[in-house]
Amino acid sequence: MIILRAAVFLLCAISLSATPWREVKRGNIAADSGKIDVAQQHYLRALEQGGDTNVVEYNVGNLLYSRGNFEKAQEAFMASLDTTFSREAQSEILYNLGNSYFQSQQFEPAIKAYIESLRRDPDDIDAKRNLEMALRMLQQQEEQQKQEPGEDQQDQEEQQEQ
Repeated sequence: MIILRAAVFLLCAISLSATPWREVKRGNIAADSGKIDVAQQHYLRALEQGGDTNVVEYNVGNLLYSRGNFEKAQEAFMASLDTTFSREAQSEILYNLGNSYFQSQQFEPAIKAYIESLRRDPDDIDAKRNLEMALRMLQQQEEQQKQEPGEDQQDQEEQQEQ
């Protein structure tokens, strides 16, 4: 009888621990089919049920990114990164974090994220390409900022002449 109870307890524990993963899986399926609100509900349930925070936060970050909410996506990716120990997973999170910074035209943090991603996975061709693009965009941004003060000064001089 004691063995039977232990087996029943073990099965209950396994099924309870699998519940958050089911919610994550359901969230991923919903997200893949474009049901963003449904996916978000599943991810929140997974967190409530004690799901692996880094996995859930990573998926939430991807969801927010797909909705164009880059600032919130960055927060989710950072939260995911704080609890992730696998170098491969860290590389993916940092790559997506870099993409979210890039999309919000924050090129310096994007560059840092891509570099950190490449430190964990030096063979990631996409991270290399995106790093190169971010470097070019930062250079263009800096060149535009150098030109803008001169344009502002010319506009002020023209206004004073009138």
